[in-house]
Amino acid sequence: MNDAAAVGSPRPPRPFLTHFVVDGVVAAGLLFVTVIILGGSWQQVVVLAVVAGLVAAPFTRRLEARQLAERAARHAAPHDEPAGPA
Repeated sequence: MNDAAAVGSPRPPRPFLTHFVVDGVVAAGLLFVTVIILGGSWQQVVVLAVVAGLVAAPFTRRLEARQLAERAARHAAPHDEPAGPA
């Protein structure tokens, strides 16, 4: 990635839908083995993953926005000069 593109205002976080889909897929992966071992069906995995994705998406989107702002601030701050011999 080009560091020059990161300088200045941060890019906006990815859309809510993107966070929902990614969080849902991660939840499905985590839930699949547990639900199947407990005797559940794949439909239960899908329902639980959708609910988990809806719950987690606002938090992960806010986290991404905060991290993007911190990265932009870190790149915009002046770098300290290394101390040389006196």
